[in-house]
Amino acid sequence: MPKLPKLKILCKIWYEDGVWNSSARDLPVAAFGKNIEQARKNLTEAVLCHFDAVHELGRLRATIQKLQH
Repeated sequence: MPKLPKLKILCKIWYEDGVWNSSARDLPVAAFGKNIEQARKNLTEAVLCHFDAVHELGRLRATIQKLQH
């Protein structure tokens, strides 16, 4: 995968039902963890996996452009 430009991705982390949840507002990505640090780390990994997937589908440029506007 090519190097990604710096992107601002709004993320939300909250505690609910005994687990820390996290999601990226402008991407179809969510994760969870036992604590806030793990939820953040898992969300970061999920976002990177999402970019790998859109790259393989040939939609990386379109995804980046959508996030930059």
